[in-house]
Amino acid sequence: IFGIDMSLVVAEGNAEVTVMLGRELSTFEKVLLTYTSYSSGYPSRFIPKPIGVRINFGEFIAEDYFGFQGALNAKGYGDLSDLSVGGQYGQLL
Repeated sequence: IFGIDMSLVVAEGNAEVTVMLGRELSTFEKVLLTYTSYSSGYPSRFIPKPIGVRINFGEFIAEDYFGFQGALNAKGYGDLSDLSVGGQYGQLL
């Protein structure tokens, strides 16, 4: 939907999942993630969600994210003397 080449889905347990999208989203795109219409008399979401499951959304820079060995294109811890070397953490929306 958003033209994103990389995304991550993390099962958090207890009927909760986090979807991380691999680029910075515009304000409009962030609104679409949680948009709910009640015009039909019941909640209808732009992004479908199973009943009883919580979905969190976040974003990260796909070319510059922190990860461990084996994760595609991930950057490691980096270097304390040069903080620009390591990967960056994503953020929840």
